[in-house]
Amino acid sequence: MRRSFIAAILVACLASAAHADFGEYLGHNLDGKTLVVHTDMGELRITPRDEAALEVHYLENDVKQLPSFALAGEP
Repeated sequence: MRRSFIAAILVACLASAAHADFGEYLGHNLDGKTLVVHTDMGELRITPRDEAALEVHYLENDVKQLPSFALAGEP
């Protein structure tokens, strides 16, 4: 199940690259629960937060990342 989840996320990232240019795909790795996709422009980090939410960070080379905040709704 974990491999199929990672594969689905990777496919979604690559499909979305057709709409948002984030460089050429170089590779990917799993860092704990975070899928890290490496491109020639930087990296894309995707972390599951719960069954229905993903945290996505685009970390472009030589660009300072601003803090990210998420608010959870009522359980």
